[in-house]
Parts: sequence; structure tokens; C-alpha cells
Amino acid sequence: ITTFSFNGLNPQVTATISGTNITATVPYNTNLTNLVATFTASVKATVSVGQTAQLSGTTPNNFTNAVTYSVTAEDGTTQNYVVTVTTAPAPKSSEKAITAFSFNGLNPQVTATISGTNITSTVPYNTNLTNLVATFTASAKATVSVGQIAQVSGTTSNNFTNAVTYTVTAEDGTSQDYIVQVIKVDTVKNQGFVNFEISGIKGTVTNQDSVIKIVVPINTDLTKLTANFNVQSGATVKVGDSIQVSGVTENDFTNGVIFTISLPNGQSKTIKIVIEKEQLSGVETTPYKEIDMYPNPTNGNLFIQAEVGILKFEIKDLHGRVVYHQELSNYQGEKIHLDLNEMTTAMVFVHVWNNTNETIKKIEIVK
Repeated sequence: ITTFSFNGLNPQVTATISGTNITATVPYNTNLTNLVATFTASVKATVSVGQTAQLSGTTPNNFTNAVTYSVTAEDGTTQNYVVTVTTAPAPKSSEKAITAFSFNGLNPQVTATISGTNITSTVPYNTNLTNLVATFTASAKATVSVGQIAQVSGTTSNNFTNAVTYTVTAEDGTSQDYIVQVIKVDTVKNQGFVNFEISGIKGTVTNQDSVIKIVVPINTDLTKLTANFNVQSGATVKVGDSIQVSGVTENDFTNGVIFTISLPNGQSKTIKIVIEKEQLSGVETTPYKEIDMYPNPTNGNLFIQAEVGILKFEIKDLHGRVVYHQELSNYQGEKIHLDLNEMTTAMVFVHVWNNTNETIKKIEIVK
């Protein structure tokens, strides 16, 4: 036998002939039980396997074990060739995905949301983030690690105070990072809302945690307002029988609106949203003979009004350092809005003075 191959495979496989040993390696998923060999033998010689005559490119054989080809010359002498076929190992998988992620040890169980390579989860307000155990599903044959520490689903704990990077390494050595961020519901007062705001103004929880109050500009139309909110993972929000979609659903807040939050554990909580216009806060109208700052405490939006003239104001931190300053040379008594949302402390001092008055107030920022 001078040549030996398997032409019916993709790609074609040519065997190696060494003396009377013929060896070939075929793709890993090849069915060895019914392979057809293409071969070239000496002129006038015949080829058989056992009692079966072999026709090149036509006769199939089972190559699960070694097969002996007998070549018989025209003079009747024979030569045996032992053909051994092996399958190549399966290609290494490149799959490296996290397909499910949850915290089963919490009550209720919390299932995270996977969006691309970002995994986010909202957990109860009193959860200890420093020692959480995640349960996850990753691609078959892939390994998962955080830094140098191998991760075992349902066993390995991590500190989720800050975002944690999970690295998924495929069988072929390639890897993919997933960023896992765990958000705590800030307090029991949220009653299922992670946050709630209207027109960019965040709500303040009052009245034994069942009411969220928001103060809006005096000219706001309360009959057609849209709320932006986040709720705990898996919760749904309704007003009456109407499902609420954050940033989409409008409501008439003239007399307040009761939101019902259905939690994943089967419990339901109701929260009344009360919207007040600034004129209802008790601040006197212009002309202002004194300097007014309100509200205090504030959710981050502070308003200042005074009599006309020159108006100056500055914000100082708890160490007395000026972090903001502004001067109006032709102030006409209009309301001035100061945005304190970017302040890094929960308390600041606001110093305001005009032609006749001066005041410094300690303002508490409650978010």
C-alpha cells in the first residue's frame, strides 16, 4: 500500500505509512464505525480486510479498533498492513459567560440583573455586604475567579461594599470580566423604593415612613406629573390597578397619590406621595425685608430670597472653608436656587447678606 487517506472527511485526512503501519488522526467528532478509505496498492495486487475485498473509495470499515489490510500480490504472496485511526481531541471551548447570578442566603432570595458584562443587584437595607455568598451559573468548562481567588458558586464569599470584578476564564484560556454591583436599599424608610424623585427633586420620607414628601416650584402643574423611581429587585409598583413605569406613567398629584409596591416575598407596602408647592412651606412672599433660606433640612435643593439690592451668598463646609460664592449686584427679589446635591458632607453653613441684613444658617442635607 503506497497511499492511504479518508477523502470523505472535512478536511481530507491523509494517513502516514511507516513500514507496514498506517496511522491517521481524524477530527474529534468523526464516526469511526463507518469510514471509507481511499488507497493505492501495487499493480495487479488485491486488497482485503478479512474475507472482504476492499475497493478504494467505496468499501467502509469500522476503525474503532485497528484494522488489518491484507495485500495479495499476483504471485499469491501477501503483506499485512495495520491501520490505526485515532480521533483528535475536541477543540477547547471559548465560552466564558455568567448566565445567572443571585444571593440565595438572603430573605427573600435576590436575583441579580445581567446586562452585557454588568451585573446589578438590590439587597435589603440591613444586608451585610462584607461577607456575601453569590450563587451563579457560568459556561461549561469555564472557571470563575475574583482576583487570584477561585470562586465556587454558593460557597465563596466576597465583600460587595464596592463593585467586584468576576473573571470568567474559558477552557481555551480566553477570559471575560463581569462587574458585579450590589446596591442596598438605604433605609427601612424607603419601604421598597430605592429612590423616588419628580422633576429632579428627590423625595424626603416623613410621617413614620409611610409618606414621601416633595416640594416643587410654585408654578408646577400637579395634575400631570411623572415620577422617576427605583424599587427593590423583583418588585412591582401600582397606583390602583395601573402598573407604574418609572419616567413614563403620569399621575395627578393634587391630593397625593398612593403607590403600592408588591415585593418578591409576597408582601405589599403602600406609600403616599405628597407634592407641595413652595408657597405652602410658610415662606412669606416678596417684598422680603429679611433673608429667607428654606427648606431646612433640605433634600439638596435650597432656596434663598431677600429684599432687592445687592445680594451675596457663600457656602462653607464644616471646617469653615468657602466652597461656593456668588454676588448679584442688581438683585430684584427673585428666588435663588442653590444645588447642594454635590456636597460631600451632610451639613454646610450658608452665609447670606444684602444691603441691610446678614445671616448664617447651618443647613442639614438629607438625601
